[in-house]
Amino acid sequence: MTEQRTLQYVTASDKIHYLVTNHVSTRSLFVKGSGDPPLEVTNRGFNVENNVLMVENKKLQLSLEQEVTLFRILGRYMELNCVVVANSSPGVYQLHVKTAGIAPKDRGNLRIPVNPELVVITNIRASKHAIDASLFSIPTTVKVSFADYERRLKAQEDYVKIDVYGAKGTIFDEIRKTNRTLFMEDTQNPACYKAPSPFYIDYDSLLFEGIQKRMQEYKREKVQSEVIVPVTYITHDMTSIPLGYIHMQSKTKKYSEEKVLELQQLAFEMVDRIRDSNTVIMTHREEVVNLSRGGLKVLIKNSELQEHLRRQSGFTFDVLFRMQGPITLFGKVRSAVQDHEGNLLIGIQISGTSSRENEMKRYLDNVSQLEKKVQAAVEQRKKLLAQQAAQQASGTPSAGGANPGLKK
Repeated sequence: MTEQRTLQYVTASDKIHYLVTNHVSTRSLFVKGSGDPPLEVTNRGFNVENNVLMVENKKLQLSLEQEVTLFRILGRYMELNCVVVANSSPGVYQLHVKTAGIAPKDRGNLRIPVNPELVVITNIRASKHAIDASLFSIPTTVKVSFADYERRLKAQEDYVKIDVYGAKGTIFDEIRKTNRTLFMEDTQNPACYKAPSPFYIDYDSLLFEGIQKRMQEYKREKVQSEVIVPVTYITHDMTSIPLGYIHMQSKTKKYSEEKVLELQQLAFEMVDRIRDSNTVIMTHREEVVNLSRGGLKVLIKNSELQEHLRRQSGFTFDVLFRMQGPITLFGKVRSAVQDHEGNLLIGIQISGTSSRENEMKRYLDNVSQLEKKVQAAVEQRKKLLAQQAAQQASGTPSAGGANPGLKK
């Protein structure tokens, strides 16, 4: 987010407490400067005694005492300037909120009515089928894709299994929960049971005193090396879904980290293929009823598109301002109602942009121009009403008006 803002900052502990608990609560936040779209972190709670906020994102990498700024657009833009005070587990951080900044109230959440000649949305990318973390919502196309990749790998390795997650309480369940990889370079070396980095499962801590037993099981099964890589699906609203895993064992050789990277790359390829097959692209131009800095309200008239969007928690779309190129945005559905004519009226909260540079800035620049026109029209209307009121009070006829008592 590169837009320059005038913010009101607070440093007092009680005021920070008030802003966080009343404006952020348990909402997710975004990490400023983390990319385009920015990383979204889950809010795990706020300690009011010391103004410490706990956040989580497995992709987030921070160090102790590092300064980081979180932001959110909730009508008004709000940011929290923090410092890392603890890292309880990978991707989970405790942040002390030093200051909080919030945009002035009169600049926030101005809804600007527009017409289809000025702004529309198009190229709507949504999921054909809902995919979530339960085994009951895995489309057949996903399982077919898994089976296809498994067949391709089986000719190269001693054991390969690509599947969705199953029973809880297993090593696969731990991979599902942590989104980390199990890497056993040498099953008969106790040192290999420790995680080489935070991106891997620490098998040593999970097995406790059962390492020798597990080593014997590997030896009995003649397994020298093992890798299990998670397959994580990213939805159109940028939600991560733990979908399944790639499991590989060797009885004749020891895997290196190059094999791990190879399988991780394969997992990304699988997810891209699944997303492509599970994506519908609708090129209809749909009417934007109004918009603001934080979102849009859109009238969906196409019946096929209505059916797709009713099942979505979020989707990707292009905003077209007149005489300009498309601006690609990610949006979360915050409301959806059907009007008396059968159209679907959807409230969309902007939660990210494409990888193209300055997408959000382009959108906000356009909104700023519309805001100025609306504010100018409001000021003009106020002046006109004031003039009319003054003329009525003085008995002077308004400009352009006729005085019935005046005859030719």
